[in-house]
Amino acid sequence: MAYREMYPKLHRILFFDDDVVVQKYLIALWKVDMDGMDDLTHQLPMIIRHDENLRRQERNGAPAHIISKFA
Repeated sequence: MAYREMYPKLHRILFFDDDVVVQKYLIALWKVDMDGMDDLTHQLPMIIRHDENLRRQERNGAPAHIISKFA
């Protein structure tokens, strides 16, 4: 059963297998345009690059308005 049938009022659900450990920001994953897809495996390289860009901007002390473009 698809999550849309189980939770029709929700627009988005992030589900991770029980063996997944999240060590980075999830904002990039949350912002991905699902376009009707249920699986984002093919989007992982883009999500990882986005997350690395955000972390680099934070480490380099970028102003908040720059960081907000990546968040």
